[in-house]
Amino acid sequence: MEGDNQTFNILIIDDEPMILEIAGEILTYLGHKVWMAESGNQGIKIFSEKHHELHLVIVDLLMPDMNGKECFEQMQKIDDHVPIVLSTGISDVENKEGFKHLNVFGFLEKPYTLIQLRDILQKLESVNTT
Repeated sequence: MEGDNQTFNILIIDDEPMILEIAGEILTYLGHKVWMAESGNQGIKIFSEKHHELHLVIVDLLMPDMNGKECFEQMQKIDDHVPIVLSTGISDVENKEGFKHLNVFGFLEKPYTLIQLRDILQKLESVNTT
């Protein structure tokens, strides 16, 4: 069913307002519903209320109130079926390697591009159709 793009509900958790705005605009432009959280704590609150509706979460690794790993672990306790993508502005292969044993859906390097987000969404589509 090529060309039949699915619509996804996506939560973005990032402490940088510009990143939230850009990613939110791109994903909305692509036809998806987006929730945004400016902190890990706010993201966990939204996730706990909306996890049954969410198809994907994008969470920043480096945030002041709660880092991405802590946020990831709390979300996994609530619902470990929602795919979670970790993002960072630092191209840190070692940091990514530390998450290989976890159920991480993917990684995004900031600033996000349309192509990067589209690739993640295509991966999500292929998982949801198999």
